[in-house]
Amino acid sequence: STADDAWLVIDGRVYDVTDFAVSHPGGPIIYKFAGVDASDQFAAFHRPRVYGRLPQFLVGEVIEDEGHLPSKATADYRALRKRLWREGWFKADPNFYVGKAALCVALFTLAIGMATSLPSAWSFSRTVLAGAVLGMAWQQIAFMAHDADHYGITTPRSGSSLNPLAWLLASCFFGISRCMWNEEHSLHHAITLRPQEDPQFNYLPLWLISKKELDVPGTRVDF
Repeated sequence: STADDAWLVIDGRVYDVTDFAVSHPGGPIIYKFAGVDASDQFAAFHRPRVYGRLPQFLVGEVIEDEGHLPSKATADYRALRKRLWREGWFKADPNFYVGKAALCVALFTLAIGMATSLPSAWSFSRTVLAGAVLGMAWQQIAFMAHDADHYGITTPRSGSSLNPLAWLLASCFFGISRCMWNEEHSLHHAITLRPQEDPQFNYLPLWLISKKELDVPGTRVDF
């Protein structure tokens, strides 16, 4: 369960990923699940084809008893996930994102047109309106960057963590670090709403999202 001896359990099989984890395309999130059952997290973050790479890391199997079998909710979730993959629900519709891209271009064009074409006598209204339209354009780009970084628009290349479309949308157009966001957001989906561990769930002392945040030893509310 450490970086020097990292084993994962996936679908009842044990894999030693100690040497591989250093170059894991998804980053250090893999260490979060060293020593535990990572079956559902692995399925959530990897395409079905990646299962074919696991045998090279296989070192054993887990002997399960009734006390360690997945719950009915977990079993139902896994069955639903397999069905959705089989029926093609995770395949993106290119036409939808072409339409989104066209909307972003139109909003940017409109914002620039307002800022440069409206009469100078309307300087305040021109600034407010152009700023609002520009904000809507960036909002749409953020949504597209989110989907692109989840590989919801394009299919990832085998063995590569490079995502050109996500980099272009997130880093160049939206102005954030794609690598930073990807690491934070991956943790967010892997340990969703876990107090003080989910980096996109921790807003204390400015904002309390859930009372669960107050159940963690060391958490203070004297602000």
